[in-house]
Amino acid sequence: GGGPGGGGPALVSHHEHNYRRRVPALLARALGGASIAVVSDAGTPGIADPGMQLARAAAESGVAVESVPGACAAVAALSVCGFPSNEFVFFGFLPRRGTALQQKIAELGEEHRTCVFYEAPHRVASTLSRLAELSPGRPVLFARELTKLHEELFRGTVGEAASWLVERPPRGEFTVVLGAVGKFADKEATPRALASLAGLSPAEARAAEAAAVADKEAAEEAELACALSQVLAAMRGGGGDGSAGSGPSMSLSTAVKATAKQLGVSKQKLYKLALEADANAGQ
Repeated sequence: GGGPGGGGPALVSHHEHNYRRRVPALLARALGGASIAVVSDAGTPGIADPGMQLARAAAESGVAVESVPGACAAVAALSVCGFPSNEFVFFGFLPRRGTALQQKIAELGEEHRTCVFYEAPHRVASTLSRLAELSPGRPVLFARELTKLHEELFRGTVGEAASWLVERPPRGEFTVVLGAVGKFADKEATPRALASLAGLSPAEARAAEAAAVADKEAAEEAELACALSQVLAAMRGGGGDGSAGSGPSMSLSTAVKATAKQLGVSKQKLYKLALEADANAGQ
């Protein structure tokens, strides 16, 4: 429909703070024959952005809803990350603080498929640091200003990303992609295969693979060290922060089993380390 005085399309705000009031009014206009376009100043409407409630109300009322594909940071980041994307989980914006954020961080740590989420610049370093405590060696890509003049990408591990962000104060909202792990990881994307695709010589490819193996082993050692600390704390009756006496103590085998499942590390390797640590403590 036209704007006041017939001077062109009417432009009205539609966001998370007024959608309860806007949706019925917009739906009434659509049912009356008006064509309504939902636009966003960044990204795609309905994807971590207002629009879902209007689309649902329109569909339930028999109003045709058509998509006009546009820029979407999550899909753009997925397309360049190089991680398996046949299965992925989109988390949108994480909760800002408190228990809700802690639960979501834990959920991200336990989800082994490729994960995508958005984060604000003043929270992204803290979020990556928390994820690094769970799995420092997990591959990650984070991006800012995608498709714009100052586009910036970081590729590495979660632990490296946390350190990189501390050194470079971030600006703009970030799209973070956590690589798949375990059975969801791409077994064919070996370092040598990727190096070959990059046009490296066989010798350079072998060197790249050796470096990647060393990095992987170092990351695994860091993950096991973190897991061992948690096991020892659980055996003392503490939590993952290493404090003693804050809860019931657990047996070595029970603590190893629970920690290995929570952090996704090798139960056999963790059990061996825990036995050695327990024996040394008893000497």
